[in-house]
Amino acid sequence: MSPYVLVVSPTLAVKTVADVIALAKAKPKTLSYSSVGQASQAYLAMELFSAKTGAEFNHIPYKSSTHAVIDLVEGRIDMQFGILGTSLELIREGKLRALALATDKRSEDLPDVPTMAEAGVADFEASLLFAVMMPPKTPAEIVTRVNREIVEIMAEPDVKRALAGQAIIAASSTPDQLRDRMRKEVELWRGLAVKAGLVAQAEWT
Repeated sequence: MSPYVLVVSPTLAVKTVADVIALAKAKPKTLSYSSVGQASQAYLAMELFSAKTGAEFNHIPYKSSTHAVIDLVEGRIDMQFGILGTSLELIREGKLRALALATDKRSEDLPDVPTMAEAGVADFEASLLFAVMMPPKTPAEIVTRVNREIVEIMAEPDVKRALAGQAIIAASSTPDQLRDRMRKEVELWRGLAVKAGLVAQAEWT
């Protein structure tokens, strides 16, 4: 899993998530945020943030995350949900200000940055989820064996260190746990997409 982190431009006069919410409510739809377009997870994460806080923001779509980050650093955009791995160095260099992690636990890379729940927004999680898939008719014994070996690999210290170096959390599950997680996420993000007026191009079953 690669968690998202709420970051703001250092030019924005806010220090906490509560500051962002207060400013956005005082001046609805004036604080801008970037994403690579509607239906991207960064966009949907902000939709979730807005739904849970009642604050409204101004979406500025970009063709690439690189250009969005440049504008965020230079203050042309106010905020975004960025992937921790690609935001970390900019945060450490003071070019971005991290306000909260969209996970249920703090990151070892940013121990002083609270989780969204600690910042006052409960039940908030947004991460890129990496999963291994197989064709639906794959025999159960093969699925079980592959799953077992992947779990063992993910538990190896060298693998954990390599992933941690990219701010990726080494996690594993059973096939059933993964399916349950995916169904819950599909239900959550689909609901937000419908609320945002997005039209589904395909259905996952």
